[in-house]
Amino acid sequence: SFEASDEGCATTLTWATETETDNEYFSIEKSGDGVRWISIGTVQGAGTTEEPQYYSFTDKTITSLSNYYRIRQVDFNGENTVSESVYLRSSCYDEEISIGITELYPNPVGNEDRVIVKFYTDQDAEANILVTDELGRIVMDVPTVLSEGPNSLSFESKSLAAGVYFVQVRGENWFSKVQKLVKIQN
Repeated sequence: SFEASDEGCATTLTWATETETDNEYFSIEKSGDGVRWISIGTVQGAGTTEEPQYYSFTDKTITSLSNYYRIRQVDFNGENTVSESVYLRSSCYDEEISIGITELYPNPVGNEDRVIVKFYTDQDAEANILVTDELGRIVMDVPTVLSEGPNSLSFESKSLAAGVYFVQVRGENWFSKVQKLVKIQN
């Protein structure tokens, strides 16, 4: 069995095996579109056993509403089997909160540029600006405090390699839509 459930801004995956033969570990894989997958963690297997085994893994890096998960079971000899995927729409989003990035510039951004993120919210809140790569991995997490109304923040781009990134503002129980950011080398 393989199931996903969420509470707040974390997803808990649970699965069980009836028996195991030469099971070294499970690789937990995640996707935002069900096509491109990245490994977000591993759980040690039980090796060889005739007893049922129960496993769990918690994903605390929810950055989008749509999340797909699957498990890759890997044997000691490297052979592996991939589970069916499960879909979970995150509850880490409050539809009542009005927030949105209104501007993201410069875009594309160079090595010495600061990225300006302008956004609007209808409440005071603590939040983070998350920058993720094309595989959904968080590469930058900038804490901030929002004031009701228009807000303007910035972060340095020099630590980012050339490539495509996605910027999102995230609070305790909400997150904004993602904006695409391109980093170029100077």
